[in-house]
Amino acid sequence: MDMLLITVLPVLLLALLFAFAAWMRVDRSPEAASMAERFGVRQRDEMEKEIEQKSLKAAYYAMLCVLGAYLLYVAWVRQEGIANIAFAAILAAALVKAAVTLLLRWRSTRGDEEYRPYPLWKTLLLLMAVVLIGVAAVFLLLLAVLAAW
Repeated sequence: MDMLLITVLPVLLLALLFAFAAWMRVDRSPEAASMAERFGVRQRDEMEKEIEQKSLKAAYYAMLCVLGAYLLYVAWVRQEGIANIAFAAILAAALVKAAVTLLLRWRSTRGDEEYRPYPLWKTLLLLMAVVLIGVAAVFLLLLAVLAAW
């Protein structure tokens, strides 16, 4: 029972913290406004949103570089191959980024009269190509590891 409490409590506290932060940002009640002012939460302008977006992008690429370096260290220095969580994380991050970029491109040009809409079939085709290339890369790397073994 203690082990269950130790594992569930941090997740519950994190969920409550996210719910509280969302309540302060979304709710227009005076209580939420006073709490937001007390904690220093305010509406951001476009420049602050752009700065945050650039910092998230930099953090994302830094995380990929660190995971890539760890993957190379594990594969070549420790000779353990690529069957670890770092490779799966890099592959998942690249696939998610590609999929979200394609879907957002399709959504943003769908109802715009100034731009020609990006066709859904092309989005799905590119998404399928990205997934197949990822699967092929994993398969070829697996074959290379098995051949070297």
